[in-house]
Amino acid sequence: MRWLVHISFGFFHFMKRTLLISILMALVVGLRAQTAPDLRVISENSTSLVVEFTPKYVHQAVRSSDGKKYTRYGFI
Repeated sequence: MRWLVHISFGFFHFMKRTLLISILMALVVGLRAQTAPDLRVISENSTSLVVEFTPKYVHQAVRSSDGKKYTRYGFI
């Protein structure tokens, strides 16, 4: 006697698309984060460690009410 069993994920069946989108977004964010290291070891020995920190930021020109031009920096 032959039995056919339909295997389905039941509750998780409708979540396949959401899971795929989440995995792809995590992959994209992970790859974007690795474009430039923000910490770099300059030198090290048994008594000291020198690191260089390069923050990621965006700048925007802002005019004040009195007409002066300022630059606003926002860190990412």
